[in-house]
Amino acid sequence: GTSIKSYRIVTTFRLTPNSAALTKLFYSNNFRSVKKKYIDFGGLSEKYFPRDGGVLYKFVSGFVDQNYNIRSLNFISELVQTIEKHRPESSMAIISPFRETVKKLQSELQTDNRKLKDFTIETIDRIQGMTVDYAILYLPAAGSSFALDERRFNVATSRSLSTTLIISDVELHRLAKFREKIKNFIQASKRID
Repeated sequence: GTSIKSYRIVTTFRLTPNSAALTKLFYSNNFRSVKKKYIDFGGLSEKYFPRDGGVLYKFVSGFVDQNYNIRSLNFISELVQTIEKHRPESSMAIISPFRETVKKLQSELQTDNRKLKDFTIETIDRIQGMTVDYAILYLPAAGSSFALDERRFNVATSRSLSTTLIISDVELHRLAKFREKIKNFIQASKRID
């Protein structure tokens, strides 16, 4: 209802082409990467640290508590230790939608002897605007519809300069309340078994 022109950014310097190809689902399929320099995770497993970055998806079974899965926490801890050992100059964020989950992650993983340059564990709502080398989005079994809000999901999956690893305690493609864009995003992500 106004004559003022509006513009939308259609290029990204932050996201890799692989990540931008998924993120464009939230931008009317009109979004592309112009990134020239990539984060070098050479020497680490291509499975979790792909050279061209992107979005990975891993389902971890066996949850007991709705707010976290001990298997997921152990897997995340191993990944943090791997980056810490081989690329301590890296920045990393572990993101989750729920305060209870974040508190558990912080109590388990934020120790005084962390060697990473920058290590953050926070809720999705508190990380908007943050940029890191590697991001983990942890979606526990509780409240999946809250976590899969399109805006919140877009923010959570677009923080990394390289790779975003989505870890869930429930198989996301089986959820009934699943918005089409997010469903397409998950299905197009590289699945890690």
